[in-house]
Amino acid sequence: MNRLPGYVIVEPEDGVAEKQLFLVHGILGSSRNWRSYARRLTKANPDWRVVLVDLPAHGMSRDLPGPWDLPTCAAALEDLVLQVGRSQGPG
Repeated sequence: MNRLPGYVIVEPEDGVAEKQLFLVHGILGSSRNWRSYARRLTKANPDWRVVLVDLPAHGMSRDLPGPWDLPTCAAALEDLVLQVGRSQGPG
């Protein structure tokens, strides 16, 4: 799939992230809902980076062409996990 959801990566201030955690907002939210939590998490766990994901039709992914059903969203998230695992920044 070439329609990746929008995302933001929160890196630890000090340290090298060896692990990553993906956080996805609820049905009416966006990745912005998790930013302060992600900063606290990486500060407390400097070996982690946090990927904040906007589901299709939300936040930075608001304008992705649909239609979006549950299997399509799941496939987009799977593709994003594979993409982000190979890169250090948003694609």
